[in-house]
Amino acid sequence: MIFSIVWCLTIASCSTRSKSPQGEIPEFGSSEAEENKSLEEKKISLERKEVGLGLELEWLSLKTKLTRAELELNQALSSETKLLSDHSKFKALNHRFPDSRGFISDRDRIVWDARLKARHQQVVDSRAKVNLLSREMQELRYRILQNGFSTPLGSLIK
Repeated sequence: MIFSIVWCLTIASCSTRSKSPQGEIPEFGSSEAEENKSLEEKKISLERKEVGLGLELEWLSLKTKLTRAELELNQALSSETKLLSDHSKFKALNHRFPDSRGFISDRDRIVWDARLKARHQQVVDSRAKVNLLSREMQELRYRILQNGFSTPLGSLIK
């Protein structure tokens, strides 16, 4: 009697695993639908990452241009400030000169004024370039935010 019970249980346990139509035993917990869903999610994730990397590359390129323009503006402002300082010292010496005409000739005044005007124009041009690139950066930030990503604001080094 015990032998027949053990024999029935053995037969029953062996017959619970059925073979698939192709002759393979299916894995527990996996199905074709779940696998397709997993692959679709991975595909979507990779596509999103590709979009993000493309936007990041565009952001880095524009950030590089903007940083170079800001550096150029800073150098132009520094150059203009130095020239204004030198001009101011030169004028102060001229006022202290004992002769009423001073020692600065009309030609020297024209040269100084031309230098100052050129430096000022360089500052104006540099500032316009920075403003234009800043506007482009704002537009790119907006596009990045629309795609669900974010960017750091302002300078990375403070």
